Amino acid sequence: MDYDGHSVENTKPDNARTYKQTEGYYPVICSVNKLPVYMQNRKGNTPESYNQLAIIQKAFENCDDQNIKFKTFGLMRAVMKKKP
Repeated sequence: MDYDGHSVENTKPDNARTYKQTEGYYPVICSVNKLPVYMQNRKGNTPESYNQLAIIQKAFENCDDQNIKFKTFGLMRAVMKKKP
């Protein structure tokens, strides 16, 4: 499974400035073999680590519900945070 954020430019009134300095959204997608198993849409200025644990847990639940198996899980080290 892979966890990654993607900058999506748009001109909708509820978007926000992205880290790429464009207007848009910043959805996070969890995928297995490049097929999405969970996605959460967010405003462009939302940090990739926001609500990360809950998103990953939901993705794992979706995989379990659909009997999807995988051997590895990829997560960028830059977004990992220790629990307080």
